[in-house]
Amino acid sequence: MEYIFPNPDEKICVVKCNGDNYNIPIGEKLSKTSSLYKKIMSELVFPFHQSVIKLCQCTRNLMKDSIGPNVLFLSNTEGGFAKCGLNLIEENESTYYPHLNYVDLLINEERLNNGELDIFSHELGHVMMANILKNFPTSNSSKQHVSMGITDYFMAFNEGWAIHFEKLTHDFITHYKKITNLKHSYDRDLEKLWQCNADSELRLNGVQDNIYIYEKLLPATDKLKFNIVDTIILEHTSTIFDKTKLKSSQEMLSCEGVIATLFYRISTNIILQNNYLSKDFYNNFLISNINNQSDIRKLFTPIENVMLKTFWIWYKIKNKLNQSSIPFIEFINMWCECFPQDKPELLKIFLTTTVGKTISNDLSYIYEKAAYTGMIGNMHAFVESISEYKKTYNSLYHMIKKGDIALDKNIGKEIWIENTHIKVPKCFWLNKEMIPLKVNLNTASIYDLMSFPKINLDKATEIVNERAKKRYFKAVEEVGLNYFK
Repeated sequence: MEYIFPNPDEKICVVKCNGDNYNIPIGEKLSKTSSLYKKIMSELVFPFHQSVIKLCQCTRNLMKDSIGPNVLFLSNTEGGFAKCGLNLIEENESTYYPHLNYVDLLINEERLNNGELDIFSHELGHVMMANILKNFPTSNSSKQHVSMGITDYFMAFNEGWAIHFEKLTHDFITHYKKITNLKHSYDRDLEKLWQCNADSELRLNGVQDNIYIYEKLLPATDKLKFNIVDTIILEHTSTIFDKTKLKSSQEMLSCEGVIATLFYRISTNIILQNNYLSKDFYNNFLISNINNQSDIRKLFTPIENVMLKTFWIWYKIKNKLNQSSIPFIEFINMWCECFPQDKPELLKIFLTTTVGKTISNDLSYIYEKAAYTGMIGNMHAFVESISEYKKTYNSLYHMIKKGDIALDKNIGKEIWIENTHIKVPKCFWLNKEMIPLKVNLNTASIYDLMSFPKINLDKATEIVNERAKKRYFKAVEEVGLNYFK
C-alpha cells in the first residue's frame, strides 16, 4: 500500500518553461522520451534525491495539501529558486495552481554534466519550509545572503536549513562529490577566488568544521581608502576566520552558516535519528494511516525520521513566530517539549556548536583562551583550559537541562536602523538594484557603523567595544539617536 504519494507512478514531474503570464510561470511537462528528461531522471533516482522528494511530499501531507504535482521547473532565467504558483499545460489543457510550491532551476545538458543538479535538494529544502511555514516572517536585512555573512534571524534560519542539504547531498551522492573535486583541481585556483565559488566550497567544509562560529578577519588591504560600500561587502563576504575569537550570540543566530551547521548536526545525529516514535506520529505525514503490521523503520530511514521531527516542530511553532521571535531558539525549545527523549542530545548539540554563547559568555572565554594557547603550543595552559572547559560545560549543560537557565539568556533583540545615506546592491555581482543599508545595532560591524556620516572609525570601534561589554544593547538610545540621523 502506498502511504505517501497520491500518484506513486509520478513522484515528481519535470516541467519546461513555456512562457510567462503576469509573472506566473507557464510550463509544459517535458517529454519523457527527450534526452534531457532521461538525464535529469537518471540523477533524480539517486536514493538521496528520492528521499528528499519523499520528505517534501510528507510536508504536503502534513498540511493536507495534495493539489498539484511535485514539480521541477526548468526555467529560462539564471538562478535557483523555490517558487509559488504555476500554470501547467497537459495535453493542451492549462491548469492553474496558485499555491503550489516547487523548485525552479536553469538546467540543460551542459549544466547537468557540470553537476549543477546538486543544488536541487537545497531548493527543495526551501519548498519544504514554505509548505509548512507559510507566514514565515520576512527578512529585515538589506545584505545579500551568503553563508559566511551576518543578516538576521529569519534569513539565517531559512537559508541555513537549505544549505545543510548541500553538505548532505555531497555526503550521500558520490557523483557530485567527484565533480566537486574536479572543480577544485590545482589548475582552477583562480576560479575558486570568485565569490560564489568560495561560498560554495565553504558551505561544505565550513559546516563540517563548524568554522562559522568564529569572527571574521578582513584581507590585509587599506580598508579606509576603499569605498565604504565595497568595504562593507568585503567584510560580509570574507572567508577568513579568527579561531581565537567567537561571534556574539546575535551574530551566530544571524549567520546562515552557523544555522546550517546546527541543522546538519541534528539531521546526522545517530541518537536523534534512531529515537523513533509511535505510529500515530507518522500518520500525520501519510495519506492513509499505516497498518499495525507495518514496520515504521522500513517506511522511513533514520535521517528521514529526524527530519519528520523537524517538520513537526515547524508545524507547532508556525503560528508563534513573529518579527520579535528568535526562530532557532523557538525551534529548540519546542523540540525539547515535544520529544523529551531527544532533549539531552539536542541540548548537547546546541550547546557544543554555539559554545554556550546564547546563554552566557563563560564557556566562550575559556574556549577562546584554549584556541590561543593551542595555536602557540603552550601545552600546559591548553590542558588546563580543556579541564576548565569541561567543568564549565557540564555545569551549564545541567542548568539548561533542568530549566534553571534560559537558552536565550544572552541574546539581545534586533534593533534595526536604516541608513538613508548609503545604498548597497541587492545582488552583489549585478549592482543593478541598490537599496538603503539596514543594520541591526546588535550585530552591526565597525564598517556598518562608519557608513553613518556622524560615526568615524574611533566612534564605531567604541560602540562595538561597549556592546561587547554589555553583551548587547537594549535600545538605540544607549548609543545615541543623533548618531543615526
